[in-house]
Amino acid sequence: MVSSIVSQVSRQVPLVSWRKIEDLLEFDRRSLVLLAEQAGRYYKPFDRRKLSGQGKWRHIDNPQDDLKAIQKRIQQRLLLHLSFPDTIVGGIRKRSIIDHAKFHLRKPCVVTLDIKGCFPSISNERVFRVFQNSLNASPQIARILTQLTTFQHRLPQGAPTSPTIANLALLPLHNDLLRLAEQSDLDLSIYVDDIALSGDNAVVVKVIESACDLIRKHGFRVSWSKLNVQSISRPQTITGLKVNRRIDLPREFLVSIDSSIRKLADSEIIFERDLNAIWGRIKYVKYVRPTVGLLLEETARRCLPEKGCPGGKHRWETRTCARFNRDHSK
Repeated sequence: MVSSIVSQVSRQVPLVSWRKIEDLLEFDRRSLVLLAEQAGRYYKPFDRRKLSGQGKWRHIDNPQDDLKAIQKRIQQRLLLHLSFPDTIVGGIRKRSIIDHAKFHLRKPCVVTLDIKGCFPSISNERVFRVFQNSLNASPQIARILTQLTTFQHRLPQGAPTSPTIANLALLPLHNDLLRLAEQSDLDLSIYVDDIALSGDNAVVVKVIESACDLIRKHGFRVSWSKLNVQSISRPQTITGLKVNRRIDLPREFLVSIDSSIRKLADSEIIFERDLNAIWGRIKYVKYVRPTVGLLLEETARRCLPEKGCPGGKHRWETRTCARFNRDHSK
């Protein structure tokens, strides 16, 4: 059955009183209004990609200072305790890409769809409705919260509040997709902007068009280049995890970590940044495949020093955002 969202925050602290909002966010009303009106000035957007020059540039809106502090409080005190259906797994505490993959393990066919430009597609009007409908906020408070959590009339990349607000904004689409999946005896899960359907080959393929129609009906676009139909006869992956027989990592990914360890061990200077990057990848492997992760950990401890030299090149290349206006009205 389709689950309805329940907000513990809404029941305990209805968002209709300025005094309660001031207490929750630890800002007085005048400061909140001023910050909301000037929110655009607190962003320092940039684009980034890996130093290798491979891959596309990714935009980061990058909120700063008081605005980011307020966003963290909105997330922790107003949004964090919202309850979502089990089939929404991205950006939710104690849910992960493994939960996303579990829905589609050992299925004859897996289809993955991606919402194109998901965060920028969520307008400030949609965010305003989220605060009104999901948190029972009064129009005035919903407007201030919207100003504090949107940038240039859209949901910003890199804000602490954006993943949860995106889940709330996508909830009506999720519910329609879940109805479609249940009617066709399919499994569905959504990880932020990544939608996965799985089940019988012919049935999954048949509902792709209907699923895309629902995405468009709710005001979003399908990223056609990321539409992927995967039968059991070839590797099936969801957010980087294989799901054919068990939840696993691609062999080439594991080999690349082992190769990086040995290449780094042969370097004349081992920078702390590169060492941390290796250990971060090993930690991820241990989370998905503990036994393999332990073997990589053993190799790293044998080949690499405990500490690297400070400094070194950044792993990311950055550039100034080409399209950036300093306030919401532009």
